[in-house]
Amino acid sequence: MLSLEIIKLNGIMIYWIIIFVVLSLIIVYSIFVINYRLRLNNAEDILKNNFKKRNYKMVSLFYASKNFLNKHNEVFEEYINLTQKDFSETSLNFVFENKLDTYKKIHYEINFIFKICEANTKLKDTGKYNYIKEEILKESAVIGKKYEIYKKSLAKYEFHHKISKFFLVGLFLR
Repeated sequence: MLSLEIIKLNGIMIYWIIIFVVLSLIIVYSIFVINYRLRLNNAEDILKNNFKKRNYKMVSLFYASKNFLNKHNEVFEEYINLTQKDFSETSLNFVFENKLDTYKKIHYEINFIFKICEANTKLKDTGKYNYIKEEILKESAVIGKKYEIYKKSLAKYEFHHKISKFFLVGLFLR
């Protein structure tokens, strides 16, 4: 009779141990996913700052090319509109994926502006233009590398986030 009660107690203890282990694993995994999200937010901030640095350098190109391009304001008009859109997205706290779409459009517009500037031989021969061009291209290369790292991290995060949605803590993550 006594041994039967010990077996029942051991059975209850085993259930509690299993529950404790499972809950511990869920909590550790949730902390892992939350930490991954925080690192992803940090990567997003770094990307935003790199895009802004490149966009600030475009102002120099605007003034350096002013005396060389015939329809100067028309060439930079779309770029200015896109930077205004970027500013409004920042102030309204948009989702980062929407900002990336705007940044891609800005990137294509910068390429267009460079094609027009390269067609002007007088502008192409000035040292100021060449210096600005090199600085913008360096910044674009940095952005490209960081964007690739961000995309890989985002894919891993989305995978783990899908798994974490099966747990209660996963409901509180975005």
